[in-house]
Amino acid sequence: MSVSKAKVQDKPVDDDLRDVRRWLDSCRAHAELGDYRMAHSVEDHTWVVALRIIARGECPNPSEIAREALKTEDIEFERWDF
Repeated sequence: MSVSKAKVQDKPVDDDLRDVRRWLDSCRAHAELGDYRMAHSVEDHTWVVALRIIARGECPNPSEIAREALKTEDIEFERWDF
């Protein structure tokens, strides 16, 4: 899955939460398969997608979008330490 800035900007509001949930599901699936590197990458991308949706300034439910994206933190997989 790939989401460009243009695609996010042109999407109807109803699709925003669905998009974030799809990325969340993808993160969960990679973690369940033991592909932690990809799960981490998808987690990062989920947050970027959510931020782009919110940054548009047209999102009626930014806190719901943010809460949904942050659910990736509840998915157990090996994360990189800094």
